[in-house]
Amino acid sequence: MDAFAQIAKEGIGGRTELLCVPPPPQPPTHSVTLECCSSSPTKVAPKMQTHAQLQDALQEMRQRYAPFLAELAPALESMRQTVTLSDFRWKREEDTCWQTVSLPHYGAPLGNASTQYETEFTLGEIPAGRRVFVVVNGADYKAHIFVNNHLAGSHEGFFATFEFDITKWVHPGCNTLTIELENDYVMLGNRTERSEAVLCGDKIYAATGPGYDDPQLGWHHCPPGMGLLDTVLIETRPEIHLQTVFARCLEEEVEFWIEVGSCVYEYRNISFLLSVYGQNFEETVLEEFPVVPSTGKQLGVGDTYSEVLAKRDGTLNAQLPLPCGKGQNLYKVRIPATSLRRWEPDAPWLYQIQLKLLDETGSVVDTHRSQFGFRTFRQQTEQVPRGMFFLNGRPIRLRGANTMGFEQQDVMRGDDAQLIDDILLAKLCHMNFWRITQRPVQQKVYDFCDRLGLMVQTDLPLFSCLRRRQFCEAVRQAEEMERHIRSHACCILSTYINEPFPNAANHPNLNLDRSELERFFAAADIAVRLNNPDRVIKHVDGDYDPPSSTLPDNHCYPMWYNGHGIDIGKLHKGYWMPVQPGWYYGCGEFGCEGLEDWTLMQERYPASWLPSHGEPDSAWTPERIVRAQTADFYHFFYDRPDSPEEWVEASQTFQAYATRIMTEAFRRDDRMISFAIHLFIDAFPSGWMKAIMDCRRTPKPAFFAYRNALEPLMISLRTDKTVFFSSENASAEGWICNDTAQEGDFLLRYELLCGGRLLRRTEQMVHIEANRACCSGTARFRLPEVDTETRVTLRAFLLSGQECLAWNELSYNVLPACGDEPELIVRLAREISDEDLRAAENGGILWVDSPEAGDYSVDSLCFSVRESGMSPLHFASPKTGHPWLTGLGQELFRHWYSSAEDRIAPLADCTVQAEGFSTVLASRNIGESGTWEPAAVLCERRWGKGLIVLSQIPLSRMRENPAGRILLSRIRA
Repeated sequence: MDAFAQIAKEGIGGRTELLCVPPPPQPPTHSVTLECCSSSPTKVAPKMQTHAQLQDALQEMRQRYAPFLAELAPALESMRQTVTLSDFRWKREEDTCWQTVSLPHYGAPLGNASTQYETEFTLGEIPAGRRVFVVVNGADYKAHIFVNNHLAGSHEGFFATFEFDITKWVHPGCNTLTIELENDYVMLGNRTERSEAVLCGDKIYAATGPGYDDPQLGWHHCPPGMGLLDTVLIETRPEIHLQTVFARCLEEEVEFWIEVGSCVYEYRNISFLLSVYGQNFEETVLEEFPVVPSTGKQLGVGDTYSEVLAKRDGTLNAQLPLPCGKGQNLYKVRIPATSLRRWEPDAPWLYQIQLKLLDETGSVVDTHRSQFGFRTFRQQTEQVPRGMFFLNGRPIRLRGANTMGFEQQDVMRGDDAQLIDDILLAKLCHMNFWRITQRPVQQKVYDFCDRLGLMVQTDLPLFSCLRRRQFCEAVRQAEEMERHIRSHACCILSTYINEPFPNAANHPNLNLDRSELERFFAAADIAVRLNNPDRVIKHVDGDYDPPSSTLPDNHCYPMWYNGHGIDIGKLHKGYWMPVQPGWYYGCGEFGCEGLEDWTLMQERYPASWLPSHGEPDSAWTPERIVRAQTADFYHFFYDRPDSPEEWVEASQTFQAYATRIMTEAFRRDDRMISFAIHLFIDAFPSGWMKAIMDCRRTPKPAFFAYRNALEPLMISLRTDKTVFFSSENASAEGWICNDTAQEGDFLLRYELLCGGRLLRRTEQMVHIEANRACCSGTARFRLPEVDTETRVTLRAFLLSGQECLAWNELSYNVLPACGDEPELIVRLAREISDEDLRAAENGGILWVDSPEAGDYSVDSLCFSVRESGMSPLHFASPKTGHPWLTGLGQELFRHWYSSAEDRIAPLADCTVQAEGFSTVLASRNIGESGTWEPAAVLCERRWGKGLIVLSQIPLSRMRENPAGRILLSRIRA
């Protein structure tokens, strides 16, 4: 079992006495009944389901958002001379020969290793009053910068821009720049290209990154490589210069935080000319508005001596100038914002700040420009329930996806067009945010999210734990992260750690325990909010050691790491995991693996991953794909396919099914205000195949399933049972899931169809509320009489007059009536007697009902029962060739209803091994070697004239589910 599966298997710890399980919502008691109808079905536009349709929609989206990419602000002359250094010589620490590389450059070596970059740059004479800086936009991990063999400075981290004044070490003519990088093992532990051993170190890095083009290690989730990820600049600038401008957006004002750097110790008087223009639309808000920094003089309490002096020199109530001193200086200027256009996801209007820095003579010595969007984003934490997000004063729920390097690869390749398309593809999928997972990324990613209206959550790169010796460094990097993202309207939320584990990941000698980690959160909060008082922070994404003092968030993979987080039947019913009372909550990760298309595998995969010449198709399994999980977990959900193409089809079909089930459950839960599927786009051909779109931007079926489930105004049809016999009664709850501001009374229509023919229909008036999910009641209907297995479809339409606002559908399998089950001798395993065995020998059928884990031996009957290696089973494969299962497909043996639980419940807790028995329903379980081995859920063997059946599925469950009753009816001695 790989590391991520092991994390899922261990589950959630935490202080359970401080948590509560949110009860599922109770649907209204009223219902409507569908009546026979001879009318035509309601016509609606079909939902998008093909790559070609997506490409057409993408072209329309490009045109729609093209105006927001415009650059309409006036040009601003730069006062700096900048040289971009692209070509370097590079070598590993142990190498003697240099390689020529171009930036960005990223990859191995991993672990405790060092590399060196070297290049030259040429300077002319440096004028008086000017300084030379080296600017590095991201160096992974510890960087030591040498100029002409002098150490200019060092930096730890991988995402931030840093710079050093190198004036005293440079000279006119040719100069040498050397960048030495040190890598390390990450705190969670990682292997290297040199060794399979997983070792732990001090690198502040989580588990996602840009990756690199190497199928054995670089494609996968996600090797902590090293390198220079962006640009390196040599910049000549004034000795007093503009550093950054941050537009802090208040309700009716914008407060500009202007940072000025000074390389001289003497105080210098400065001033500014401030202009604000529309960036993607034509507007002049301010033009060269003069700003002279000053402050009002204040005296300390009881400081009578200073008061006397101030009165004497006339400065008691005077405004004092604020000259610029050595280092970083912060000046704040407010302007009214009542007339500014709001930045909205559907209308991402942007402004451009233009600043001119004036010296004591009034001459312009430096200029700066940057974009900003006027918007507010806050979280309500004063009233219960706490945690709702508000964008521009309006409640908003976050619906999105995790990213894992594709966006960084876009920037590293210089492919702006692809980055734009990737953001638009997210919006076409009805996402409104990305979780930039477990790391900040390049500025260009945030720039384009600003321009195209996609909100962003950014994570500090911590996973599982924080080493004690890195406490202060982590606080520093939290501040650095905030400074990295704070100017972007898209950046609405930050987190500090992914999936922290109880007991300091069981290394409290090395790592902070939870109480200490909470102190880190408090310290990081202070550092972040000193730089942006309005930042919304969620301390933890995927909390394995809850609670936190901020929005609860759990990761949830019940449809992949079988039962992880919460049983799928409970999730489908409306339950959630234990959380801190009084809060809304989120799910930062959920998902399911779907293999890449067979054509992509053939084009890009190493030969060793593919079938060899002459090898039968059935011999191939996804275990040949490095780090793929499908070979380990498919048996929890579907039959074993017989060829590579079938593996692709089966995995992608199930991924789409799982995506719909989980996403619609989240949409129905009115307390769930943030969720993100894991993942959106794969950066490489097999980087992390939970992605719903491959590296060529070909959508998997799960993309369309997710898109449908994210419709801002959506109908969800929920039932716990979709398989019935002919003419039985069925039902479904009708949910209106509304993420919009629309509200009012509308018509909800239900229709039952078979083969395109309308069988039944009914209508009801429903009231929908803004930003709410609620159940409108239950639709009940009688299924048709059939003589073969038949699929019927329940459709629901939300209508406003003749306009269809939303529609959805749910399929039911209807089976012809079956015969009666034979007379059974039903026993628990420890009740079996010699008399029972003799009865079987004489022609009886002995049914051993759901034996508990253990080894059993009665006379010559011996069998072994083991608990499932990863949570109880919701699926048992009928693909065994056993005659009792002829004509029964895998869909009939998945997610059975339990009347005792009144919901979907697991089929079995255990599997059975019994020599001489034939497997009827199959699964797998972890063997003594630690690998998954074939095992039976239900098996049988002849016993004299009769039969013995060992069933892990309780007989009561068999009898209340149609496939079980059919199987029982076919048992004959």
